[in-house]
Amino acid sequence: EIGTIATDLFAVSGKLARPLVAEPHDRFAFGSAPGDASVIVVNHSPSAIDSISMAVEGPAAADFVVPTGQCAGPLAPEASCAITASFAATAPGVRLADLVLTPVVGGTPGDPLFVELAGQGPAFGAAPTAIGFGDVAVGVTSAARTVIVTNASAAPLALTRTLAGGQ
Repeated sequence: EIGTIATDLFAVSGKLARPLVAEPHDRFAFGSAPGDASVIVVNHSPSAIDSISMAVEGPAAADFVVPTGQCAGPLAPEASCAITASFAATAPGVRLADLVLTPVVGGTPGDPLFVELAGQGPAFGAAPTAIGFGDVAVGVTSAARTVIVTNASAAPLALTRTLAGGQ
């Protein structure tokens, strides 16, 4: 961004930029299907970045995987590299976390860039996903087992039938 900053004492004019910028935006949007998404990271600093440390943080961090070794080497000024993340929901509803990218120059960490990770888990869930009844003799009723169904959407959930399977 080109601009001028002025005070009563002095004026500064020029290009203001963070060292790392994610293009085209600071967000991975995965939707509801498991899969991969990529973002391009650009070094807008006048110096090479030695390395970029990466961490996934936030309430649904376990739903997102960022393989190590991406953008591993030095990143020259105005150079770019791609970072890919994978999503697999572990629970229903909106799943959010942040990919924290910290540039390291001369062994010193710089200001981190936060890239939002957003995905949609299934509209409903059930827990537990499997139940055991143990050995039950023919003609004998087992003890009841409870399955909790959770609706993560704003719409009503209608269960029209249940299926049981087993051996």
